[in-house]
Amino acid sequence: MKHFVIMNSRFFTIHLMHDKLRDQLLYKDLMNDLHWPLTVLSRAIHYKNITTAAASIGLSQPQISRLVQKLERQLEMRLIDKSSPRDSTWTPQARQLAQIYERNTKTLKASLGQLKEDNLPTSLKIASLEGLAMEACSLAKKLFDQTSITQCYLDVFDLNEIEAKFLTGDIDIMFSSRIPGKKKGLPHRVIGHQKMQKSATDPNFGIFSPFEYSSSKKPAKSQKFTLVSNSLFVRAHWLEEIGGVGQVPGPIQRE
Repeated sequence: MKHFVIMNSRFFTIHLMHDKLRDQLLYKDLMNDLHWPLTVLSRAIHYKNITTAAASIGLSQPQISRLVQKLERQLEMRLIDKSSPRDSTWTPQARQLAQIYERNTKTLKASLGQLKEDNLPTSLKIASLEGLAMEACSLAKKLFDQTSITQCYLDVFDLNEIEAKFLTGDIDIMFSSRIPGKKKGLPHRVIGHQKMQKSATDPNFGIFSPFEYSSSKKPAKSQKFTLVSNSLFVRAHWLEEIGGVGQVPGPIQRE
């Protein structure tokens, strides 16, 4: 039996919205007609002239010249001081333009960082089969330590309940033994394999989880009594201390 961590797309909605917005903003900026020329200018301005810049920033002198000329045409300002043909240098306007661009680029990056932080989720709901509760606890601790999550609801359900709640969007992450319904495209990760261990110490008692009982045939005739519990602890305790016929999951063999 495989065990999965399965994440509802709802949990990723805020992340996805942020990612799309970020991509749109960055794409729009990158596609702006002046973005690349301004980027080159902001790097080249730290050198005395185009010739010395070309030797340091990985572009040829003609390439830099064309980009600077493009800025001059579109912005209608002079960026190269050609009063001395042998040693043309940057104009004060060029230096000011580069400073403005660098300053606004930093502001944009800071704003995008704040936008990301503001849109990250702070609360989520995790549901787990009881046999996977320790795995769910480990994930919750990791989320507290490494993400923006500050509040986590972690509940234990049987398989039917956990799948119903997941499919209706009531929980964000589920620890389960299968992918629910026909939603094969859900993001998931296999965390390991687990074998069911059968116990048959007293034929008078049939021990079932609600899922096992609802999906199984009628109890064997030898079983006079039937115990149905959604608690793995209760079922395991009964089988060990009182006896009966039932099964409980064994240790998880991690992937």
